[in-house]
Amino acid sequence: MKNTRTMISSKRPSLRDVAKLAGVSAAAVSYVVNGRKGEVGTQATERIEAAIKQLKYQPQRRGLSLKLNREFAIGLVIVDPDPNFLADPFTTQVATGLSTALVEPGYGLTVTGCRELRDLEKLLKRPIGVDAFVVIASGPVEMREKVYSMLSDSNLPVIVIQESLKDSDEDICSVFQDDFDGGHRLTRHLIDGGARSFLFVSPSRDWPAIERREKGIHSALTDACTLTKVLCDEQDLFGTMAVVTRYLASSPLPDAIIGANDQIAVAVLRALDDLGVSVPNQIQVTGYNDFSFRNYVTPLLTTVTSNANAIGRSAALAILSRLESGLFENQTIQLPVVLNPGKTTRYNMP
Repeated sequence: MKNTRTMISSKRPSLRDVAKLAGVSAAAVSYVVNGRKGEVGTQATERIEAAIKQLKYQPQRRGLSLKLNREFAIGLVIVDPDPNFLADPFTTQVATGLSTALVEPGYGLTVTGCRELRDLEKLLKRPIGVDAFVVIASGPVEMREKVYSMLSDSNLPVIVIQESLKDSDEDICSVFQDDFDGGHRLTRHLIDGGARSFLFVSPSRDWPAIERREKGIHSALTDACTLTKVLCDEQDLFGTMAVVTRYLASSPLPDAIIGANDQIAVAVLRALDDLGVSVPNQIQVTGYNDFSFRNYVTPLLTTVTSNANAIGRSAALAILSRLESGLFENQTIQLPVVLNPGKTTRYNMP
């Protein structure tokens, strides 16, 4: 079961509703509303125009005007209260993938950090100077949905990174990796290595990808398994070590500790080493994301490989296609993840 998030959308008919009624592709409808009827043919055009009239469809003016008034810039908005938001390796790799894919067709990338909704409101009140938005948002679900709605109200296309949306505005596209599957595979790997009691160490800040990972973890647990969750500041190495140390001082040693990401898992390994706990003999440890610093840790961390750079590239290609055609060909783009065993777990993959 995949985790999806529903956004409240308007009741007006969409371009895809017209396509369904006319029995054509969404691209064909886009051609007609953009004045390129010759690309479609007379009969299809007549069906599309009849469907538009029947549904009282009003084309979104943003789709008709963007080609005539290009800024050749994409805005990356990161909603994160951490002033060092670009220090996060996942965010950095997404930005790298975006920038690399955008530069060849002549687009630039602007990056704006918003610590709260008020910052985003100020941003959107000024001349924007971009053709589309890409957003990475943290915080409670309600706050993230407000962020997406505010950006959508700007009348520009929006790419949402690492959040799976459904029933959203037709000019919003979600690009994310399958973190539910990653959490499930990681937990099954630990269970196959003999783990039954688990500690999940997660950031105190809500992130949609980690929410899906946690759901995947729960989906893999059997009746014989137990799971405890503790929160930490993922950017504070010593603070995270202290959280783990305090938990282990007052609770039985779990069979496995699952770090919500590699940064947390490294802090866990440091704490266990200070306590003289052997990994993986006494306890198994896993991370998530497979960033390069994993290779500097002994024993080598078991993790799940995320391709944040590919997420950025996929988002860029989706935006470029949208700016040319007038619509997102796919509103949901999901990338796979891969389990990457190291030396911190006991089960050896075949």
